[in-house]
Amino acid sequence: MLKQQLQQKLVQRLSPQQVLAAKLLEATTVEMEDLVRKNMEENEALEESDNDDPLSSTSSDAGSDENESDAGQESADDLILGDYRSEDDIPDYRLQSNNYSKGEKREEIPFSGGVSAIEGLLEQLKSRELTDEEMKIGEFLIGNLDEDGYLRVSLERLSDDLAFSVGVDVSTIQLQAMLEIIQDFDPAGIGARDLQECLLLQVERLRYTAARENAFRILEEAFDEFASQRYESIMSRLTLSEEELKEAIEVIKKLDPKPLSGMDEGSNDKLMHIIPDFNVEVDDEGELSVSLINSRIPELKVSPSYVDMVTDYQSNEKNRTAERRSAVAYIKQKLDAASGFINAIKQRQTTLLSVMEAITKIQRKFFFEGDPALLRPMILKDIADMTGYDISTVSRATINKYVQTRYGVFPLKFFFKEYLLNDRGEETSFKELEQMILDAIKEEDRDNPMNDDQLAALMQEKGYTMARRTVAKYRQQLNIPTSKVRKESYNL
Repeated sequence: MLKQQLQQKLVQRLSPQQVLAAKLLEATTVEMEDLVRKNMEENEALEESDNDDPLSSTSSDAGSDENESDAGQESADDLILGDYRSEDDIPDYRLQSNNYSKGEKREEIPFSGGVSAIEGLLEQLKSRELTDEEMKIGEFLIGNLDEDGYLRVSLERLSDDLAFSVGVDVSTIQLQAMLEIIQDFDPAGIGARDLQECLLLQVERLRYTAARENAFRILEEAFDEFASQRYESIMSRLTLSEEELKEAIEVIKKLDPKPLSGMDEGSNDKLMHIIPDFNVEVDDEGELSVSLINSRIPELKVSPSYVDMVTDYQSNEKNRTAERRSAVAYIKQKLDAASGFINAIKQRQTTLLSVMEAITKIQRKFFFEGDPALLRPMILKDIADMTGYDISTVSRATINKYVQTRYGVFPLKFFFKEYLLNDRGEETSFKELEQMILDAIKEEDRDNPMNDDQLAALMQEKGYTMARRTVAKYRQQLNIPTSKVRKESYNL
């Protein structure tokens, strides 16, 4: 029997302005240029500014104190268009956005102009703190990647090849450790042994959502069913609804099955023309200065002609016809969109600078000396605590962003050196935790291999509080199958 009833719920929703701000924050410099151009094409109230005065970047709220004091005397039309009403011309500082930060270098700095894809990977390898032997291993592995970015040769065979061609005796475990470092390079998916691993590596870097999590489960636990499009089987096996399956598949469709394909021919600029988003320099007083690199993004302003139309409508009662009112309402909509876009750009600049400045404060020694060994343990929460932003905001501000330093160009993720505190307050890197899990699995009872819950309990005994899901993630990164699969392989 159907019943009608009233319910009161408290629901938190993002406003269109918040959605726009989040989108711009996540965008790279190149993507921002495209977004600005697109908005200028779609909104004629948004124009490129010809004013280079940095003071013009100052913004204020749409209404002035004087207007607020006269609010009680405004007509209905005044209230509709009050944000743009003024007795005099609206001052320029309210209509413009100077997209350059104070002291900014207006130049385009290529990551490694004209280099090949392989050379780009070697540059990323050089940015890591490695021994001479590890560097040789890394160069050897990169040299064995195929044109799509896959490592098709087995680690056992590569171990033999290294011994003969380079004269380095390397175990498969050492090769595996170096391969994991390479798999952390850009583009995501590089160094995978097969398509499944390639897609999993890419999904791991995506921002967490329910769809992303389901996509990971499909690729990890039901890859054969996915490849053969047995979707009913996937829904049954993973307990997914049809809608959840569709959303997960949309995530997978956006992945690149050939991350390195075509880069040397210039069809893709992911490695060849990375434009840094920040520049960090040491000034004359020996202090670090941080600036945004926005040379490709034009300065914006609200169209003065559109504002004049609104002002004319407000000041001349003879113009307030039904036809003019409809036209001005349309203009006001465009002005709102233009003003909102300019404010979102300003908010993006403020957030990015705050996050980068926080990173330089924590990793100050590195920016002065360039030694990766000087990097301090740092996670997203540390930056969130310093800036007051949410962790998700910090994540958006650092994803796919690069910084130009005197020691080269680095992705911001390079500065996030993760760690875990044990129950004695000691810091342990996640690589050390992975090794603990690997050692535990090597010593396990082959008749009764440990599942992820048992591994989590074992880590708890050693003083490290880890969720089963976290243990599963480390196991997957080590390419170790589940306990069920391990038991089957032990019995072969």
